Amino acid sequence: MPDDRTGQRTAQTIVLGSTLSGIAEMNQWLDSLSAGLGLSPRLAHDIKLCLNEAVANILLHGFDGDQDGRLSVTLTVEPTGITALIRDNGPAFNPLDAPDFVPAEDIASATIGGLGIKLMRDTSDRMDYRRDGGTNELALSFGPR
Repeated sequence: MPDDRTGQRTAQTIVLGSTLSGIAEMNQWLDSLSAGLGLSPRLAHDIKLCLNEAVANILLHGFDGDQDGRLSVTLTVEPTGITALIRDNGPAFNPLDAPDFVPAEDIASATIGGLGIKLMRDTSDRMDYRRDGGTNELALSFGPR
């Protein structure tokens, strides 16, 4: 968790391009922030896992190669927890409206995909979404771990 001696709110933002190379850049940024903040390995892992899933889906499905795609991630640290806010200018997509994942009954009927949103729901403590003009805003909240 953040340094409880200060009790202050801090925020850091990274702006990514519209290609998959942004994921590696984001992961380096997250590793540096996690180390600097002294996050527990579990909390750092959970944040990174959720952000990798969300950002990859935006880049692959939302932008679909659109070079004008804009995406940013802001990590806000407070004594009570961390919130990751992802903003993008892709098509409107509310992951909270996605149906719950239903496992296949057998391998023959299994399909690829569908686990990412379940993973984010199961790993974060809270998910919030809103559409602000032409911008998607997905907030993932994480308490102490």
